[in-house]
Amino acid sequence: MFRLHIDIPLTQNQTQSVEIAKQVAEFLSTMNIEDVKLVQYKLSHDLDRANKNYLDINENGRCSNKKNQIVFS
Repeated sequence: MFRLHIDIPLTQNQTQSVEIAKQVAEFLSTMNIEDVKLVQYKLSHDLDRANKNYLDINENGRCSNKKNQIVFS
């Protein structure tokens, strides 16, 4: 299966980058593309080799490695 990977450079500031990523995800959720039922995404950092998702942080401040999803109906 082919997959489209889009790399959007954001900022060095985590808080700003989280807000921008949420805006991009919100925009994507409004789209209706034939045969696309699911989009997975995450916010990572170039220097982080652990493949963390900075959009999914628990109460202890730890990031998961799970991707967020947009499911189209």
